[in-house]
Amino acid sequence: MTSPFSLPADFHAAVIGGAGDIGAAISNLFCDLGAAVSATGIDDAAIARSQLRPRKGLTIQPLDVTDDAAVEAFAKKP
Repeated sequence: MTSPFSLPADFHAAVIGGAGDIGAAISNLFCDLGAAVSATGIDDAAIARSQLRPRKGLTIQPLDVTDDAAVEAFAKKP
């Protein structure tokens, strides 16, 4: 199957909830298209339950979006 989508070079996607079922599919699609992806899950337990596994261009980290300081720190990461 050929994808009708393309991304610019050095594209970086942040997928909040990327450790969930739909988020993992989105994260994988971005990786398949050559993007660097930062995926998140609410905590380490959610990440461990995820079907998303580390791969080239992908980082997975916990992020509680109800914690303003954590969201701000996540947003400032390169």
